[in-house]
Amino acid sequence: MSHCQGFPADQSRERAGEARIDACGRLLVLLSSSLLIVGGPTILDTVTQTSVASLGILFEIGHFGLIAYQIFGR
Repeated sequence: MSHCQGFPADQSRERAGEARIDACGRLLVLLSSSLLIVGGPTILDTVTQTSVASLGILFEIGHFGLIAYQIFGR
């Protein structure tokens, strides 16, 4: 019993397009992983600093909101 199937021309073209998209996705994953490995510590440090700065900004906005609530009531 053969495991090969014959596909009509339209299905073959569709599958070839899917294979190209899949190959592009795999290439993108490989490139992004290599960049992450090469620049890992630097990228992690940048993400950490950005997250800490964002949290600081959110806390200050909350602090100003509480001050405004104390001053103006309601």
